[in-house]
Amino acid sequence: MQAQMAQRQTEQMKSRLNLDEEQTKAIGEINVKYGVLRAQILEAARTEEGLDIRALITELEEKRENEILPFLNENQLDTYFTFKKEQEGRREQFQQNQRQRRSGE
Repeated sequence: MQAQMAQRQTEQMKSRLNLDEEQTKAIGEINVKYGVLRAQILEAARTEEGLDIRALITELEEKRENEILPFLNENQLDTYFTFKKEQEGRREQFQQNQRQRRSGE
């Protein structure tokens, strides 16, 4: 399952950022590596109480991003950060909608 998610994520990045084959291969390997680590965190969360999953996943995503960024050129970096900002806005809107639903119940 992690390999499929990593492949899908890599394909999306390839399409959005117009990655060449070398970039796609390198970023794909990074995505697989961090997909496995993410799965390990989620598995640990099932058995370990008090584990701050959000903090661990955030840290993991930052490390993943730091490994990916050197493979991108200036135009790709601009596109990457624009898309990332849009995603964060959508995530915040979703979370806000969730909070409103919970408070309205």
